[in-house]
Amino acid sequence: MTRLQKFFRILSISKISLSICLLMAIIFLKVPQAKDAIIALGNFGNFFQYFFFSLIGIIWALFNWYWPRVFYYMEYHKERHLSELDIIVIKIIPRITGSFPLFLISIATITQGINIPSINDGRVPLFIIGIIYLILGVLFILFVTYRRNFLNLGTIGETTSNLQEVNGIIPFKNLPKSSKLILLYSTLISAILLLLITVAPIKSTQFLGDAATLLVIIFTVWIPPLYWIKYLGLRFRKSTFLILGLIIFIFSNFNGNKQLTKIDGDKRERETVSQFYSSNFSNSKPTVFILSEGGGIRAAYWSSSLLAGITNNIEGFNNFIYGISGVSGGTFGATVYLSLLNNKNIDTKDYERIVKKVVGKDYLSPVIAAMFTRGVLQLLLPVPIQSFDHAKVFERVWEEFWEKETNSSQFKQPIESLWEGDGYTPSLFINITRVENGIPFSIGSLKLKNTLIEDLYSYNYLEQNKSFKVSTASLLSARFPYVGPAGILHSPTNEVLGLVDGGYFDNSGANTIYDIIMEAKIKNPIVIYITNNNETLDLSKSGKSLFYQLMAPIYTMVQTRDAHTFNSLNKLETLVNTLDGNFYTFSLDNNSLTNKAPLGWALSNTAQNEINNRVQEIISSNEQYLELKSKINKYKEKE
Repeated sequence: MTRLQKFFRILSISKISLSICLLMAIIFLKVPQAKDAIIALGNFGNFFQYFFFSLIGIIWALFNWYWPRVFYYMEYHKERHLSELDIIVIKIIPRITGSFPLFLISIATITQGINIPSINDGRVPLFIIGIIYLILGVLFILFVTYRRNFLNLGTIGETTSNLQEVNGIIPFKNLPKSSKLILLYSTLISAILLLLITVAPIKSTQFLGDAATLLVIIFTVWIPPLYWIKYLGLRFRKSTFLILGLIIFIFSNFNGNKQLTKIDGDKRERETVSQFYSSNFSNSKPTVFILSEGGGIRAAYWSSSLLAGITNNIEGFNNFIYGISGVSGGTFGATVYLSLLNNKNIDTKDYERIVKKVVGKDYLSPVIAAMFTRGVLQLLLPVPIQSFDHAKVFERVWEEFWEKETNSSQFKQPIESLWEGDGYTPSLFINITRVENGIPFSIGSLKLKNTLIEDLYSYNYLEQNKSFKVSTASLLSARFPYVGPAGILHSPTNEVLGLVDGGYFDNSGANTIYDIIMEAKIKNPIVIYITNNNETLDLSKSGKSLFYQLMAPIYTMVQTRDAHTFNSLNKLETLVNTLDGNFYTFSLDNNSLTNKAPLGWALSNTAQNEINNRVQEIISSNEQYLELKSKINKYKEKE
């Protein structure tokens, strides 16, 4: 065996800890959602939460150090068989993997603390955590380096050379008592947290804290189980991870649990788009359409906040809305807005406050918790358990948070309840994409006749006496794998449909509104495009690197989707201008924000405040908004 081969073999013993270090570095330093989660930790302002986050970080460091250290003793327990360089590598690697979490958390918290614009929003706590972790990292290195001198311990060989080995390693039962106890206690901690999160992902994450803390917990608790799997491989000289992979592959043919939940629903015969227009609008009445663009929680918060703000400032604005076409997070924002309109006990002045309470919640933590506990466990089971589908946890979180803030079970009701209530309610179109052929689908309150968009709500795909909950239908438009897995629908004709985020085909929802305007022959339409993202691809380095060539297929697919959206919007805007209507664009202008609101399903208070400020800016001084307000007020004065 060459020295290089031996080095990589030694390195492979700690590859679990090294992989977790690399993955967490990418997440905390590069992923916008994780960076915003750290800012949210600073916003939290709760001493217990800061303490618990710090405690979990220290446990992560200890696990990351001690488990590979013991495994090196198991495998390389006789110093006389090792070169001086081998001994140095074996000593240093666990120290690196152990100290890495402390320095990573220090860098991440200080960096994001700098990004918090106000000292009152949590900058100081993040700085304090960062400095403490920097000190802990230095102390940790000093302790693990000089602990044998401090504690009068012998060398590796003196400690382990007399221990009995089996198959070339020291088995667990032959380890020193202190080592066995530490491994067992750490395994117990891991098992308790895994069990708690698996059984109650929503309640446990609310207790354990925010998304940043949960990310550290999830990666920490899996360290002992993964090393136990590795131990079985060393003990019996078998490729346990390969065997586990084969088991998962075989079971995957039988344990799919992503079937959509149907509930009883007495669906009425829907009006056509022309009938709805004739019943509720005249040629002189402004006819408003809303495009609620996709973009995760950023889109949901931005669209619902803006619509709530406009409704609060233009009396009766909702009575001029013909319909809302929602995509992904924009659909969630639209359903929250329509749910507010349907609740007669909520005053329009409270809309913005309730939006902040409902949409501003942390939806990421329980979903991630369920995905890495229930989801992993489902992979190892040969039969499906429907409650282990983390998408259903997603739906439950929406339902519970809405009910908690409004005392209403709207999100548990059939989707028809959003448009079959008393009084006038704008129509709703939920945009979805089918996996098998990429064709756009829609769940709509009205029937479209001549369109390329398939009507999922038709009886061809859903039984007449069955429906979806509001939460299920909303999430269908926001299933962006892997956090939102593809939903599986079995139609009455035994056709199987895989359904994902509507943004895969068109992230604006413009195609649906185009078809409505054409079919209903609407005159002077007013289209409001609520967009939350104006980022563009940097073309300055196009084609100049090997990385560009490697990423070209992915770039092309992503940009093709964006091109569909651009073409759909351009086609709709051209139609609106031809019909002497108005096309208004209200952009979050995310690039100009001090803290960009991330994609994902959690927003820090800092990001929420940025969005709230943008809403107020539009309502107070945006020319397009003032023009829209003037048109509606002039019509009301005539009436």
